[in-house]
Amino acid sequence: MKKLEVWVSYNDPNYLKQRFSLSDELVKNIAIIAPLINQALSSADHK
Repeated sequence: MKKLEVWVSYNDPNYLKQRFSLSDELVKNIAIIAPLINQALSSADHK
């Protein structure tokens, strides 16, 4: 069976805050993405 590869990329919420002058409130709302991505990637490693 051929092994499939997936590339994942995202911008850190603190980078987005600095780059686009986002409010702390907005950054707090989008900061959940980092743990979700880490969880998805770690569970994919175990399959």
